Amino acid sequence: MSNLRQEIEDLKPTPAFTGAAWGVLAIGAISFLVGIVRVDTLALSEKGFYVAVLALGLYAAISLQKNRTRPSRRFARIRNVLFN
Repeated sequence: MSNLRQEIEDLKPTPAFTGAAWGVLAIGAISFLVGIVRVDTLALSEKGFYVAVLALGLYAAISLQKNRTRPSRRFARIRNVLFN
């Protein structure tokens, strides 16, 4: 298990890439929110719907990435069989 953990630790992105990814995410979310606020043809309920979709989408994307990078003890034996 420690060998797999070390391999995963070696695959971590650089701080520059992580910072750039968070920056682009923030710029995209802010741009979307500014666009929603400035549009005049949408009702308030439609704006709320789009903001909720944005929030859920961001949550799903971030939690999926975090879940994908953390090793699970429950499947360690299966992982060792597949990758070794």
